Formats: sequence, C-alpha cells, structure tokens
Amino acid sequence: MTILENIKTSLLNLLKLPDADRSFENDKSASEAHYKIVRSKPFLTKVFRLYYSEFLKAEHSLQIEGVSLEIGSGGGFLKEVYPEIVTSDILPLPHVDRQEDACRLNFTDESLKGIYGLQTLHHISKPRVFFREAIRVLKPGGKMVFIEPYTSPFGRFIYKNFHHEPCDYTVLQWEFTQTTVLNDSNQALPTLIFKRDRKQFELEFPELKIESVHYHTFLIYLLSGGLRYRSLLPGFLFGPALLIEKLLSPLMPWIGTMQTIVLAKQAK
Repeated sequence: MTILENIKTSLLNLLKLPDADRSFENDKSASEAHYKIVRSKPFLTKVFRLYYSEFLKAEHSLQIEGVSLEIGSGGGFLKEVYPEIVTSDILPLPHVDRQEDACRLNFTDESLKGIYGLQTLHHISKPRVFFREAIRVLKPGGKMVFIEPYTSPFGRFIYKNFHHEPCDYTVLQWEFTQTTVLNDSNQALPTLIFKRDRKQFELEFPELKIESVHYHTFLIYLLSGGLRYRSLLPGFLFGPALLIEKLLSPLMPWIGTMQTIVLAKQAK
C-alpha cells in the first residue's frame, strides 16, 4: 500500500458506522439495517427526501388514474412521504408492501401509472427484460423515474475509490452476472444505457420516450456518509450544502455523481 492508500483506509475505518459490515450482507437483514441507518442520520434523511421530491414531481404531472409502484424500496421510506405508493422489494421486508421481482412483476397489463426506483436500476442484471416488463405493466402516458449513479469524471473517481459496488464503464453489454441480489451490480449501467448507448435504447424501446436526464449531487451524498459511514455534517447544515450544489448546477455534467432519468410510455 502507498502512503495515500494507507491514509484513505485509516480515514474510512475511522468514519465507518458500527453496523456497516452487517448492513452489506446479502439478505433481508441488510435492507433492514439500511432502513435504520437512513432514519438515524438527519442529513441522509434529507438527501432521501430531496430525491423523493423528484418522484412526487413526476407523479403529480401524470394525467392518468391508477396505482404507482416503487421497486427496490429496501432501506428507503417513500411510503412515509407518499402514502399512496405501493412499495416493493425483491426480498420480503417487514416495512415493504410487496415482494416483487422487477423483471417479473405481479401486475396485469397496463395497470400501473408510475414506476419509481432509487438506486435500483444498476442492480438489475437483465435491464432489457425489465424494460420490456415495464412497458407491459405501464399504462400509456405512464412514467418511470430512476435516481441512479452518474459516472461523470468526478463520479467515476468517487465510485472507483470510495464505494464497495462495482463500477465498470468499459463493458459493452448492459447485462451482468448476478449471484447476490444486493451486492452484484454495475454502478456505471445507467450512464451506459442513457448516455453512451442512448440511441441504442431509443431504437430497442421506442415505446419509452426519454423525457429528461438530469445530472446532480456533487457532495451532499458524500457529506451524508451514505449507508456505510458517519455523516460529515449535521442535519441543520443540509440547506447551505444544497445551496452550494445549486450554484454548481452548470458543472454537474462533469462533477455530478447522481442522475434523475424520466421515461414516459408513449400513448397508442
């Protein structure tokens, strides 16, 4: 190890939460640990609420009636913010409405008006299967919104050096091998699909119009410590931190670490 690597390792170990290792086991206890961590950290809770506001904005824009579904609800608390949402996860969790596999949804054709996912899409090993399933269950005019990692030049540095999940921007295919549902992923996947391979996506899934891809989140998630580390700032400083983020918004294509992707199913 170099001196810099030793410093980084020592610093991360110092900041690591007591339950950090248990929270990344591959079973439902990990998701339950995630839920407790999010709700115990005021700064991180506010980051989640900010992301959930993106879902609510899309939900309120819909001109159709019906049920909306969150996939990969895991450690989140969208139900508290929007009680009408149906929450789901691939694992059976006590605080989630339904156990659902995103690639085999137990919903009838054209029965959903919205599908939402926070840090979920990059865990789906067969995204093409999921997109076809989403087309099946969404009503015409319905929307999907994903908030996902964005591998800007700065984002790529962060995900490569400070995150435990794989981030492979070099792969040609979208699919990846998955043996554990929580830890096997590719954080670069949303950027591959909706930036590098956008034309390919539009060709394969003409039913899904890409309404917008918005890059954001420079430092606020890092300052929150995420699910593994202690917050670097108290909750009451979230507002000033967010103001700095907004002032830096023109630079987000180069420094952003997250993106909001909005897809709309085209009316017949």
